[in-house]
Amino acid sequence: MGGGPGRLRPQPARTEHWAVVEPATALGAECMRLANDLRTFERERREGKPNSVLILERAGTSTEDAVERVRAHIAELNAAFDAELRRLPAELAGVVEGQRRSVAFNGAWYMARDTHAYTVAELAADARSESQS
Repeated sequence: MGGGPGRLRPQPARTEHWAVVEPATALGAECMRLANDLRTFERERREGKPNSVLILERAGTSTEDAVERVRAHIAELNAAFDAELRRLPAELAGVVEGQRRSVAFNGAWYMARDTHAYTVAELAADARSESQS
């Protein structure tokens, strides 16, 4: 770690680490994209935008079954993501923890609300209401 007084900065990753981390990163990103699709498919239907749930519907799957198939696929991808993280060398423990936290937080965030038009004011209001509960 480096940086000025009171500041820590992570050292840049070595180039060879990117090739090792990339499969896990891709799986985590896919989990988040699909979680977003589950939260936003109704809005995206109105907007005429593509979405994994809507693509399954167009192929003849009911909305309920399409949602369940996407949820099941997220579970499969999460298992593959965890397996990829476990394969990473111990020297990348910080990367593993960061990836795990990022995917868990962002996946939960996407599932909690449609963030398409989420404003800073709404974020502040949500934070205030949670701190009062």
